[in-house]
Amino acid sequence: MIRYHNIDNDTVITEEELRDEYEEKVANGEADDYDNFMAYREACMIYNNGSLEKIADDWEINRLRRAVAWDIISATEIDAQKVMDWMEDNDVFGNWTAWEINHRPVDVEELIECAEQMLSEED
Repeated sequence: MIRYHNIDNDTVITEEELRDEYEEKVANGEADDYDNFMAYREACMIYNNGSLEKIADDWEINRLRRAVAWDIISATEIDAQKVMDWMEDNDVFGNWTAWEINHRPVDVEELIECAEQMLSEED
């Protein structure tokens, strides 16, 4: 599923929701500037002065989660499956763009503290 982060209101919108928005504009006669959905979507992107940026694909997010989980597991005695479940349940890195996945620094120590606190509350 393709998702976008709206930088104006800090929300996440799916491509299906964006398509629904476009179709509503077409029905209301507000989409005359766009030949089709693809043109509308491109106009909404931040690189075209819009407010949407594409969130990284799930495989990219999961790759980063696995790498960071390994760092957490190596530095603590927390069970590997618990760390992975915690990261997925809390959508860690879930709204990062592909650029962020590949360039943004990860504060592993902060994540260790969060994981230890959250997982100790579950016990």
